[in-house]
Amino acid sequence: MNKKGEHKMSSSQIIPFQLDQLEQGSTPQREIMIKNALFETAIGAYSEEKGRTQTVRLNLVLWTDDIPPIQDELSEVVCYDMIMKDIRMRMSKGHTQLIETLLEDICSLCLKHQGINQVQARLEKLEPIAEAESVSVLITRKK
Repeated sequence: MNKKGEHKMSSSQIIPFQLDQLEQGSTPQREIMIKNALFETAIGAYSEEKGRTQTVRLNLVLWTDDIPPIQDELSEVVCYDMIMKDIRMRMSKGHTQLIETLLEDICSLCLKHQGINQVQARLEKLEPIAEAESVSVLITRKK
């Protein structure tokens, strides 16, 4: 966070598409990206992090089978709004000590949605240590 209370964003926070993540001969994939979603959540293992919320930034890449919609209807595609609703509920659930625990929960929530077969998630704590802009963990999970 800068002196004005704004969160700095850089291109390093965007998760690049990685071709090597798809298996050879697999069904063509469609990618849904949710970039730089900010949440206030209770997170942290240290005593000074308990009893308060912190701002975290979430980046997601969701992979689905590449099946074009026929009728141009929302029911034919993954609804990212419903995914974000589930994530918002998880973020407000209560205190979580570790970024890794929260990320595993987020990936599990995403993979429960019909059509999603793989997810890559990066979660950043924006105020972890004085010397760093952020600290993040990146994981990839498949169904």
